[in-house]
Amino acid sequence: MGQTMLTIGALVLLGLTVFSVNSNNLQHGVILNQTEIGVYAVSLATSYIQTASELNFDQKTIPPAGAPIPVDASGTKLVAPTTTNLTAYTLLGCDGGTEVVNDERTFNDFDDFNGFAKLDTIRGVDRFMTLGKVYYIDPTSPDIAIPGPTFFKRLDIRTYGTVGRGVFEVSGVNAASQGIDTIKLSYIFSYFR
Repeated sequence: MGQTMLTIGALVLLGLTVFSVNSNNLQHGVILNQTEIGVYAVSLATSYIQTASELNFDQKTIPPAGAPIPVDASGTKLVAPTTTNLTAYTLLGCDGGTEVVNDERTFNDFDDFNGFAKLDTIRGVDRFMTLGKVYYIDPTSPDIAIPGPTFFKRLDIRTYGTVGRGVFEVSGVNAASQGIDTIKLSYIFSYFR
């Protein structure tokens, strides 16, 4: 009788240990999956910001094809546009012509990313939705959009996984009902005269 009780006790302890190890391994796998998705989302958002930062500040700051670069009276300094002839804040986005909405390869200026929405698939990881918004800012309060053109524009890129979030579970509740983890990166682009 005593040996039976010891054997049952040992089996209960072994069962609890196995359950604990399996639970820890499962939690570890979920954390690794979340981390991988997060790294890809940050990388994707960063690549769009890098692409945008390599473009011209505004449609009005692009010299016409074949035209000489404008200089001031001394011939050494570029003559910059004034804020009155920059693109109006209500017109930020694709300007038409050769630009294709949501195709960053055709963009020619920074504010073409306003209204940007693109779904990218990374095999074996997730599908990511990326949204872009561009607006003018005052450099003294860079988090607030202002209605008038300035020589400062801000790009907000938001990226989130659309499939992989289903693996994130909190107490048996799908994370989609808990909210979506969104990566938000911002970049301020200024034009110096």
